[in-house]
Amino acid sequence: MRAESASFRVDPDRPGPAHLVTLRDGPRAENRVAPAEATNDDWAMTRQVRLEEVLLGVEGGALLRRVIDGDDDFVAERVAAIRRLAGRLDGDRSKAVAVPELDVEEGYAAWAHIYDQLPNALIRAEEPLADEALADIRAGRALDAACGTGRHAARLVASGHRTVGVDRSAAMLAIARRKVPQADFRIGDLTRLPLEDGSVDVAVCALALTHLPDPEPAIAELARVVRPDGTIVLSDAHPAFVQLQGQALFPRADGFAFVRNYPHLHSRYLDAFARLGLAVRKCAESPMDDDFSKGLLAGAAAAARALWAGIPVVLVWSVQRRS
Repeated sequence: MRAESASFRVDPDRPGPAHLVTLRDGPRAENRVAPAEATNDDWAMTRQVRLEEVLLGVEGGALLRRVIDGDDDFVAERVAAIRRLAGRLDGDRSKAVAVPELDVEEGYAAWAHIYDQLPNALIRAEEPLADEALADIRAGRALDAACGTGRHAARLVASGHRTVGVDRSAAMLAIARRKVPQADFRIGDLTRLPLEDGSVDVAVCALALTHLPDPEPAIAELARVVRPDGTIVLSDAHPAFVQLQGQALFPRADGFAFVRNYPHLHSRYLDAFARLGLAVRKCAESPMDDDFSKGLLAGAAAAARALWAGIPVVLVWSVQRRS
């Protein structure tokens, strides 16, 4: 399956570092949950974007990283690529594509039907670290918060946990229920979880907090529903990744759209943990490991490899609620 629009050509089988998937327009999901950030006025952003602008950013970033310690050939290649791409823009030989912003619920409703079929560099980096963080947790009552299609719920059930999954997206939950019939899935918001105080032994929240302007209310809710001495495992898009990559970009039939990511620094997490009575057990990070020879960045594959080399893309915290 291949999505095309104007001069952009994207192979969704190799989406690259962004969450790149095909979106299809459709009705908004029913059973909507009003999110805490619903008053945010930033959702209306739309600009016209050219592929050459994206590739210029990659080439320029790679040049900046290696201009001092890189070899002459690499620097010359980057400068030549920048001149070539800039010439295409100056010559008006490229077409612009509108890239509107979608809110979290609309974006994930459109993503749901293909979410599990597409390669995802963040998930590949995240799962081993999350598994390690959960390895010594005895089977008990577990929560998969912002569970999506039930990726971690399935792993928790397989480990013997009695598992509840919560998500805002009815479309994602419908898939989760089919995949993991042993779990109890509920619609709900990260900042208003439909669980009692201290009702679970372990909670997982995977790759979701980056969509919140402030992660602390969601972390506070996780701390509320976990029993004293219970464990919370949080994975998130690494702030370095978010600052370089920007937004979660999706191709769709008529162009592209994105869901907003917010970078959350380690210090922000640590401050929240301290205020909420959570003790850090472990913090783990993992770098980008992706093939850029296909997909959106194929036109700057060498630069993309240099830009992302060693850059962490995922951050995993294991914290314990103090008794």
